Amino acid sequence: MSYSKGKPWTRDQKIGLAGLALTVIALLAGILFPELRVWVHLEKPPAPAPATIPTPQLSSPSVSSLPPIPESKPVQKPGKHPSAKPKVATPAPAIQAIAPNGIAIAGGTVTNPTVNNYEPPQRALTTSQRSELVQLLRQSGAFTVVVRNAEANFEAQTYCDSLKSVLREAGWTVLDNLRFIPESRQGQGLLIIVNDVNKAPPTAVALYNCFKQVGIEIGGVSIPDVMNNPNDTVLYVGVR
Repeated sequence: MSYSKGKPWTRDQKIGLAGLALTVIALLAGILFPELRVWVHLEKPPAPAPATIPTPQLSSPSVSSLPPIPESKPVQKPGKHPSAKPKVATPAPAIQAIAPNGIAIAGGTVTNPTVNNYEPPQRALTTSQRSELVQLLRQSGAFTVVVRNAEANFEAQTYCDSLKSVLREAGWTVLDNLRFIPESRQGQGLLIIVNDVNKAPPTAVALYNCFKQVGIEIGGVSIPDVMNNPNDTVLYVGVR
């Protein structure tokens, strides 16, 4: 289409020019003013930014200033104990029993605990045995005898001392060991030690007969190396 100079514009030309001008203005406004694009529905409004709450700065107290936390116990409802542990019976206090030289037997509920003394009871002469033995030994004659007991045995030593007393009362001469001989093994019971039991001296025969008559068990043993001479006699009190 060509336009001649000086010729007035027609109505259609004016409308076209106005539309073109509006289009140019709208493009410029959209580029320069985004809010205008949103207002004329050419662009969706941006999503609002989430609101932020300012966090206050708290000062933390020191550990030493905090109060101790009490231990809490779980509260159980009546009749319901889902996590209840089985009760363990508390053992009864042990009963102490004094048992010198023995073992006390006490278990459970014991009113009068018994005591087992495994050490043999002390050997001792009865009153009648002592009186009769003194008389028999005195009647047999006055002899000399060595009396000794098993080493490191209190019971044997006590019994030996009582027999020494009887022999001395009967007029016999009581000697200690003829010579020191270490004891490698303890003997048992009451023994008469001589050089040869088949040729026992009078002292050994008198001892054997007197003790037998009052009911005391006694034996004989031959140990030649212990004797200084064939007539020596040793009364040995061994362990029970």
